[in-house]
Amino acid sequence: MLSRLNFMLIDAGFETTVLKYLAKIQEITNQHSILLNDLIRIAKQSKEQLAAPPPNLPTFPLKSVDEFLKFDNLLADELISRYMISRLASIGGNNIQYHTRRILKFLITDQVAIYYSWKGRDKLAFEKTKSMEIIYGAVKINYPQSEQSDLYIAKSVKDWLKFAKTRLNKHSNSM
Repeated sequence: MLSRLNFMLIDAGFETTVLKYLAKIQEITNQHSILLNDLIRIAKQSKEQLAAPPPNLPTFPLKSVDEFLKFDNLLADELISRYMISRLASIGGNNIQYHTRRILKFLITDQVAIYYSWKGRDKLAFEKTKSMEIIYGAVKINYPQSEQSDLYIAKSVKDWLKFAKTRLNKHSNSM
Protein backbone atom coordinates (compact mmCIF):
# COMPACT_ATOMS: atom_id res chain seq x y z
CA MET A 1 0.00 0.00 0.00
CA LEU A 2 2.82 2.38 0.90
CA SER A 3 4.71 1.73 -2.35
CA ARG A 4 1.52 2.35 -4.38
CA LEU A 5 1.05 5.69 -2.56
CA ASN A 6 4.68 6.66 -3.25
CA PHE A 7 4.23 5.79 -6.93
CA MET A 8 1.07 7.94 -7.14
CA LEU A 9 2.88 10.88 -5.50
CA ILE A 10 5.85 10.52 -7.85
CA ASP A 11 3.49 10.20 -10.82
CA ALA A 12 1.57 13.36 -9.79
CA GLY A 13 4.83 15.27 -9.38
CA PHE A 14 5.98 14.13 -12.81
CA GLU A 15 2.72 15.26 -14.43
CA THR A 16 2.97 18.67 -12.76
CA THR A 17 6.55 19.09 -13.95
CA VAL A 18 5.66 18.09 -17.52
CA LEU A 19 2.69 20.47 -17.58
CA LYS A 20 4.87 23.34 -16.35
CA TYR A 21 7.42 22.66 -19.09
CA LEU A 22 4.69 22.47 -21.72
CA ALA A 23 3.30 25.83 -20.56
CA LYS A 24 6.80 27.36 -20.83
CA ILE A 25 7.24 25.91 -24.32
CA GLN A 26 3.89 27.33 -25.39
CA GLU A 27 4.81 30.78 -24.01
CA ILE A 28 8.15 30.76 -25.84
CA THR A 29 6.45 29.63 -29.05
CA ASN A 30 3.98 32.50 -28.76
CA GLN A 31 6.83 34.99 -28.27
CA HIS A 32 8.67 33.60 -31.30
CA SER A 33 5.50 33.86 -33.35
CA ILE A 34 5.16 37.55 -32.44
CA LEU A 35 8.82 38.21 -33.29
CA LEU A 36 8.50 36.35 -36.59
CA ASN A 37 5.44 38.39 -37.55
CA ASP A 38 7.33 41.59 -36.70
CA LEU A 39 10.27 40.50 -38.86
CA ILE A 40 7.96 39.69 -41.77
CA ARG A 41 6.28 43.09 -41.46
CA ILE A 42 9.64 44.88 -41.33
CA ALA A 43 10.94 42.91 -44.32
CA LYS A 44 7.87 43.85 -46.36
CA GLN A 45 8.20 47.52 -45.40
CA SER A 46 11.90 47.52 -46.22
CA LYS A 47 11.29 45.86 -49.56
CA GLU A 48 8.63 48.42 -50.50
CA GLN A 49 10.73 51.38 -49.42
CA LEU A 50 13.87 50.11 -51.15
CA ALA A 51 12.09 49.63 -54.46
CA ALA A 52 12.81 53.08 -55.87
CA PRO A 53 15.54 55.33 -54.51
CA PRO A 54 14.51 58.97 -54.29
CA PRO A 55 16.14 61.42 -56.68
CA ASN A 56 19.12 63.56 -55.63
CA LEU A 57 20.84 60.82 -53.63
CA PRO A 58 24.62 60.99 -53.91
CA THR A 59 26.87 58.07 -54.73
CA PHE A 60 28.14 56.29 -51.63
CA PRO A 61 30.51 56.34 -49.88
CA LEU A 62 30.67 60.11 -49.65
CA LYS A 63 34.17 61.32 -50.44
CA SER A 64 34.23 64.88 -49.08
CA VAL A 65 32.93 66.85 -46.13
CA ASP A 66 30.97 69.02 -48.56
CA GLU A 67 29.23 65.94 -50.01
CA PHE A 68 28.46 64.74 -46.49
CA LEU A 69 26.97 68.10 -45.44
CA LYS A 70 24.78 68.20 -48.56
CA PHE A 71 23.64 64.63 -47.90
CA ASP A 72 22.92 65.44 -44.26
CA ASN A 73 20.73 68.35 -45.40
CA LEU A 74 18.87 66.04 -47.80
CA LEU A 75 17.85 63.93 -44.80
CA ALA A 76 15.44 66.68 -43.73
CA ASP A 77 13.18 65.24 -46.46
CA GLU A 78 11.10 62.50 -44.80
CA LEU A 79 11.01 60.35 -47.95
CA ILE A 80 14.80 60.36 -48.27
CA SER A 81 15.25 59.75 -44.55
CA ARG A 82 12.91 56.72 -44.57
CA TYR A 83 14.54 55.34 -47.70
CA MET A 84 18.02 55.67 -46.18
CA ILE A 85 16.96 54.01 -42.91
CA SER A 86 15.64 51.03 -44.88
CA ARG A 87 18.68 50.97 -47.15
CA LEU A 88 21.12 51.08 -44.23
CA ALA A 89 19.14 48.46 -42.29
CA SER A 90 19.53 46.12 -45.27
CA ILE A 91 23.34 46.32 -44.97
CA GLY A 92 23.14 44.06 -41.93
CA GLY A 93 25.72 42.75 -39.53
CA ASN A 94 25.89 39.95 -36.98
CA ASN A 95 25.64 42.34 -34.00
CA ILE A 96 24.92 46.01 -33.25
CA GLN A 97 28.54 47.09 -33.34
CA TYR A 98 29.39 45.34 -36.61
CA HIS A 99 26.21 46.58 -38.29
CA THR A 100 27.00 50.16 -37.21
CA ARG A 101 30.55 49.97 -38.58
CA ARG A 102 29.29 48.54 -41.89
CA ILE A 103 26.83 51.44 -42.19
CA LEU A 104 29.56 54.00 -41.56
CA LYS A 105 31.84 52.36 -44.11
CA PHE A 106 28.98 52.46 -46.63
CA LEU A 107 28.18 56.14 -45.92
CA ILE A 108 31.55 57.89 -45.72
CA THR A 109 35.18 57.32 -46.56
CA ASP A 110 37.97 57.61 -44.02
CA GLN A 111 38.95 60.85 -45.80
CA VAL A 112 35.64 62.30 -44.56
CA ALA A 113 35.67 60.57 -41.17
CA ILE A 114 38.97 62.18 -40.14
CA TYR A 115 37.22 65.56 -40.00
CA TYR A 116 34.63 64.32 -37.49
CA SER A 117 34.53 63.32 -33.85
CA TRP A 118 31.55 62.41 -31.70
CA LYS A 119 31.25 65.71 -29.81
CA GLY A 120 33.20 67.86 -32.25
CA ARG A 121 36.16 68.84 -30.11
CA ASP A 122 38.65 70.35 -32.61
CA LYS A 123 36.61 68.71 -35.40
CA LEU A 124 33.06 68.68 -36.73
CA ALA A 125 30.47 67.05 -34.44
CA PHE A 126 28.87 63.83 -35.69
CA GLU A 127 26.58 63.22 -32.71
CA LYS A 128 23.84 65.68 -33.69
CA THR A 129 23.83 65.09 -37.45
CA LYS A 130 20.76 63.80 -39.24
CA SER A 131 23.00 61.00 -40.50
CA MET A 132 23.41 59.82 -36.92
CA GLU A 133 19.62 59.77 -36.52
CA ILE A 134 19.24 57.47 -39.53
CA ILE A 135 22.04 55.24 -38.26
CA TYR A 136 20.14 54.80 -34.98
CA GLY A 137 16.95 54.08 -36.91
CA ALA A 138 18.58 51.58 -39.26
CA VAL A 139 20.33 49.56 -36.57
CA LYS A 140 17.22 49.49 -34.37
CA ILE A 141 15.23 47.90 -37.20
CA ASN A 142 17.48 44.85 -36.96
CA TYR A 143 18.03 44.99 -33.18
CA PRO A 144 14.82 46.38 -31.65
CA GLN A 145 14.94 44.28 -28.49
CA SER A 146 18.32 45.44 -27.26
CA GLU A 147 17.89 47.63 -24.18
CA GLN A 148 21.21 49.41 -24.56
CA SER A 149 21.33 49.65 -28.34
CA ASP A 150 21.79 53.45 -28.34
CA LEU A 151 24.89 53.09 -26.18
CA TYR A 152 26.36 50.35 -28.38
CA ILE A 153 25.61 52.29 -31.56
CA ALA A 154 27.13 55.51 -30.19
CA LYS A 155 30.24 53.70 -28.91
CA SER A 156 30.73 52.03 -32.27
CA VAL A 157 30.48 55.38 -34.07
CA LYS A 158 32.86 57.04 -31.60
CA ASP A 159 35.46 54.31 -32.07
CA TRP A 160 35.07 54.20 -35.85
CA LEU A 161 35.57 57.96 -36.13
CA LYS A 162 38.47 57.91 -33.66
CA PHE A 163 40.39 55.33 -35.70
CA ALA A 164 39.71 56.84 -39.14
CA LYS A 165 43.15 58.42 -39.31
CA THR A 166 44.82 55.13 -38.36
CA ARG A 167 42.90 53.28 -41.09
CA LEU A 168 43.79 56.00 -43.59
CA ASN A 169 47.50 55.86 -42.68
CA LYS A 170 47.49 52.07 -42.79
CA HIS A 171 45.87 52.13 -46.22
CA SER A 172 48.30 54.72 -47.60
CA ASN A 173 51.31 52.82 -46.20
CA SER A 174 50.18 49.61 -47.87
CA MET A 175 50.18 51.24 -51.31
